[in-house]
Amino acid sequence: MLRKPSKGTRAFAAITLLPAIGLLAFLPGENRGPTRSGHDLTPTHPQRTMEALHRLSFVENRGQWEFPARFVARAGPMTAFLEDRGWVLTLEEPTLASNVPLAGPLPLLDELPAQTRRGVALRMRFENGCEAPRLLPRNKRPGPNHFFLGNDPQKWRRDVPGYASVRYAGIYPGIDVRLREGAKGLEYDFFLEPGADLSQVVVRVEGGRDLALGPDGALIIPTALGPVRQPPPDAWVRSPSGEREVECRFVLLGPDRFGLVAAWDGTHPLFVDPAIIWSTFVGEEQLDQGWSVAEDLTGMVTVTGGTASPKFPTTTGAYDATHNGNSDVFVCRLDRTGSTLLFSTFVGGSGVDLGRSVFLQMNRLITIAGYTASTNFPTTAGAFDQTHNGSNDCFVARLTPAGDALLWSSFLGGNGSDTVRTVRVQANGETTVMGVVGGVSNNTTFPTTVGAYDRTFNGSSQDAFATRFNAAGNKLVFSTFIGGSGVDYALASDLGPNGEVIMTGYASQNDYPTTKGAYDETWNGAFDAFVTSLDPTGSKLLFSTFLGATGNDIGYALAVDSKGVTTIAGETDGRGGFPVTPGAFQSAFKGSRDVFVARVDATGAKLVFSTLIGGTAFEGADGLALAPDGSTIVSGDTQSADYPVTPGAYATTLSGLRDVFVSHVGPSGGLLAYSTFLGGANHEWGYAVTRGTLGHVTVTGRTLSPKYPTTAGAYDTTHGGNYDALVTRLRLNPDGVRRFGRSTPACNGDVALYALADAKAGSTAFGFACWKAPPLSGGAYLFAGSNLSAPLKVLGIDLWLNPATILLMLPLVSDSGGKTSFKLPLPTGTTGLRFYNQVLWANTPTCGGAGTFSMSDGLEVNIQ
Repeated sequence: MLRKPSKGTRAFAAITLLPAIGLLAFLPGENRGPTRSGHDLTPTHPQRTMEALHRLSFVENRGQWEFPARFVARAGPMTAFLEDRGWVLTLEEPTLASNVPLAGPLPLLDELPAQTRRGVALRMRFENGCEAPRLLPRNKRPGPNHFFLGNDPQKWRRDVPGYASVRYAGIYPGIDVRLREGAKGLEYDFFLEPGADLSQVVVRVEGGRDLALGPDGALIIPTALGPVRQPPPDAWVRSPSGEREVECRFVLLGPDRFGLVAAWDGTHPLFVDPAIIWSTFVGEEQLDQGWSVAEDLTGMVTVTGGTASPKFPTTTGAYDATHNGNSDVFVCRLDRTGSTLLFSTFVGGSGVDLGRSVFLQMNRLITIAGYTASTNFPTTAGAFDQTHNGSNDCFVARLTPAGDALLWSSFLGGNGSDTVRTVRVQANGETTVMGVVGGVSNNTTFPTTVGAYDRTFNGSSQDAFATRFNAAGNKLVFSTFIGGSGVDYALASDLGPNGEVIMTGYASQNDYPTTKGAYDETWNGAFDAFVTSLDPTGSKLLFSTFLGATGNDIGYALAVDSKGVTTIAGETDGRGGFPVTPGAFQSAFKGSRDVFVARVDATGAKLVFSTLIGGTAFEGADGLALAPDGSTIVSGDTQSADYPVTPGAYATTLSGLRDVFVSHVGPSGGLLAYSTFLGGANHEWGYAVTRGTLGHVTVTGRTLSPKYPTTAGAYDTTHGGNYDALVTRLRLNPDGVRRFGRSTPACNGDVALYALADAKAGSTAFGFACWKAPPLSGGAYLFAGSNLSAPLKVLGIDLWLNPATILLMLPLVSDSGGKTSFKLPLPTGTTGLRFYNQVLWANTPTCGGAGTFSMSDGLEVNIQ
């Protein structure tokens, strides 16, 4: 495993106060030399301590320890005991050996054996705060903790969880504190909501007196073993105009008390991060880009792409830790917290090599595919093709779960320039790749199989292809061309429920093959997107349809559900009117290039829905993932400041020249459930997105921005130079908020209800926004104690609230754009309260019809 050395802590989001515990530099003894700045503890045993820091876990106390701590964490010579109103730190003398076990009971300082008793204990207690704040653990660590202490089985504890962080919720009104593992130790952050009073924070230090401030503003806590130093806090504030650093400093409130002062007017939140779970760079000084990402059931993510950086991070024991020249494929895996590089390896030869797609099997075998210009790209004995064939060849390779060996690796290509865009693996291990064959006018050597749908290269320069390998990678199950006489690019594919190969891309001539009864059998002009389904044997087309208008329309991403229904995303230049369906979220083209998201049924005969998403400048979609409810997550990049983003999203303002976007489209294409920018001051591209089992999404791509948002404690928070790969995990709903039901539209797509902030007790920022209401209309916000499993039909709308439990109705008015928003502060002491919400609207003569009504979807709120 590898963690990136910290090159400076950067807290991410609105404002972070980062005094720290492990922003502690512990300097025991009188003759240690000058005080070291930084966020570390001088360890007793450096190797053992650094190993411990990399697996820091807050272990819940379920009675295995008799002392009152709620959670316990160890970091080398430091142990932290989290109590209700603060924590106790025990610090051991670094010059003495410790025989305290890393597992089992954690003794208090008084109970330590003689050889480890030289130490100090510091209690940091929040005065005048909440007597019993909620301690909320986050990000469960892998692996159980078992405690078999004493001879009474009733006191034994099995499967005790450990977590990456613990949050003190509501320690003061509007203020939370989070403890977590930082780059080099234990750290804590303050989170302040708009209107919160930072002067409430008073920390009393027991076990250390005569607190002092260093010349740089650091807090110095004298102890019997030497001073404990907390570097000056860092602070950022985020507002609609962007993120900026603000001045923040410690203040002494007595010999044993301190607080904090920040240059903050209280109008914008101090580190209220509504979306990003973690975010990291992966890269070094040259061009590094993530092209594909996959997540396993435990939340770990595997990324492949390309790197031109000889110093790109690799791990001990990886298959290949040496950069081979020009650009290599990389394959890396990050843990579920985004803090640790579990493995990272190069795969490549002396030419240009790029990984375009990665697939994880249930047994965690890793299959990658892409293209290579290297004649010495690594292949394995007995593989289907061990010889490079043309300028660019496809490659397909399977690695062990640990990334330490190639199980098989093969070329696939002819005398032209060939590339794989997607790889998928079936349960039996058979591997299907799809992409583009081309580069020459007569590609006669790309391998096809007897009985394949089309064994003849058709195009003037490019044809699509689909090829299936057996599980051993030494034989083709089938291989076929798909194309017409023009330029035909297959850019994305997926497998149907029975092993069908379904692909999208674009075609440039009217003889690209379509099937009778398909949604659109006629080429519309320029580049048309297509959706083509090949049977499981590769011998015939099940359906094939165009999707487009007279301009350039290109399908870049595709996913197929368990029923064979296909969703695609791409871009259109709007010429001729790209087809959209009634009730679409956006039916009008905005300008330059817009994203489209479309769904066709399992027969290819019907357009289930189609919508545009875009602003007045350029945007394109490259990644797509499906949610179990039939909704669609799309990622890509945009240059439009007016790209549609939703209330309460992570970032509602374009940060630079080009940002990543992540958009969540409802099951019918009429609802934009969530949409956000992700970016720094320069250029970003979002190439792929995957959805985790817990509902979060992870995107990868590349960034040219040194200040692309990363999170404290992530693997690498410092941009390496040029382009770095980015890997970012975010959630698509505020904490404590869940959608239910469906809207009754008015005239412009689904009426959507949004939460403005996390549902936290004491939050003054919480409230709702409603979109797509009839413009300049009256409505009512409905608050209820329970909801219905099926809607009640009343006034022509679907009421998802239990009418017997509706407790509150507030009048609302929509603006000329059909939008409204309002605050609904959540009182302190309401944690655990659950309530349900919808908004009713009176339609207008020009939107829905006079005398009729429309209704938003529902939001369930569970106050945290």
